[in-house]
Amino acid sequence: MKYFQVNDNFSKNTTFEDIVNLYNFDKELKLLVFDYIRLLEVSLRAKICLHMCTNYGSHWFYDKNNFKSEKDYRKTLEILENEKGLKKDTFIKYYFEKYSEPSLPPFWMISEVLSMGDLSKILNGLNFKDLKEIAKDLAPDYFVYPVLANWVHVLATVRNICAHHSRLWNRELKIKFSEPQKIDEWHSKEIKNNKVSAVCFVISVLLRNHPYNDFEERFKELLLKYPNIDIKSEYIDNESIKSRDYDSDGNLIRVWDEN
Repeated sequence: MKYFQVNDNFSKNTTFEDIVNLYNFDKELKLLVFDYIRLLEVSLRAKICLHMCTNYGSHWFYDKNNFKSEKDYRKTLEILENEKGLKKDTFIKYYFEKYSEPSLPPFWMISEVLSMGDLSKILNGLNFKDLKEIAKDLAPDYFVYPVLANWVHVLATVRNICAHHSRLWNRELKIKFSEPQKIDEWHSKEIKNNKVSAVCFVISVLLRNHPYNDFEERFKELLLKYPNIDIKSEYIDNESIKSRDYDSDGNLIRVWDEN
């Protein structure tokens, strides 16, 4: 409702239909964002497992040398040992029934029950060389490894907003995205690191090479479906979206990058 208000009064010519359209837009936006954060979470989990388990073994988390510090090593072990899902999921129960050592299952099993927030904490504690390789595998066209752990952490909070049906559109995120230093589009269009534009930008970057990614096209379709939604506060040029419509490139980042 605040979207249509100025000093606690409704803006002139605001209609009930405007409010309903905004509610429906926000609902569809949350469904869209939630769906692609889910896709990203699965992809990220797989890439962490593939890199760490292939290079350091299934129980790599027991080796302190795989972490930046003793503190990061202990923090990761604490996360894994306290994961409640270890006592609930059938496929993990089988491990404890069959094996007594190591005390924890292999990471490729544990990762299936880790939250996205926990994945971000584990990422943050890995050696830079490993984090860099994981980031390169996830988003080969962009230099994201310095900000990847933060981006995953913020997306985890956004996913919770969507899952609990809170308002997403025109919201200022309490936890901000770290600004990437080597992605020109972010800076040239002054993406706000605590707004929905940043959420969509980050999803677009991290899923750019995913084989099942059509986030950019679906996001543009949503904006075109609700042409009366004012998106100026998000630093997106609505007119450029209308004029481009569905060109053959279909690249959302270039919508932000146009002059």
